[in-house]
Amino acid sequence: MEAIPVHGRLDELPLPRLLLGLQAENFGGAVTISRERVGKRFLFRDGLPIFAESNLASESLGVQLMDSGRITRADYGRLNAHVEREKCKEGKALLDLGLLDAKGLFQALKEQVRVRLLECFGWPHGEFYVDRSSEPPSDAQPFRGELYSLLQEGIE
Repeated sequence: MEAIPVHGRLDELPLPRLLLGLQAENFGGAVTISRERVGKRFLFRDGLPIFAESNLASESLGVQLMDSGRITRADYGRLNAHVEREKCKEGKALLDLGLLDAKGLFQALKEQVRVRLLECFGWPHGEFYVDRSSEPPSDAQPFRGELYSLLQEGIE
């Protein structure tokens, strides 16, 4: 497999091939996938995605948990108020408020990466940028997700 370019288009290098190439290289760094005004940034370690960011407010961790029924609308309001007041990330706020324990937060973050990545499979057009200089936080734990099952789910 040839080296992954720093920048490309998804119609030339589809997402499944990009992910397989990153895994084959044991890539560590960041990949940003964008189309129109939507952007998602994934941090990788050892060729696997371990963290995801999105510019869509509808994809926040709190909204994801509320949509899945893991927290209530009232909990979501408390979460947002805590984030604003303490100027912290949602994950910390969820732990501070006792809405999730550490294991529950880890599972929610793992699901967030999966969902954000799966949405990109529906993008026939878009661009990607590979940043080999970005490193995930040293305390970020790999999810040990099975890339092939994720690829299969995304292609389906």
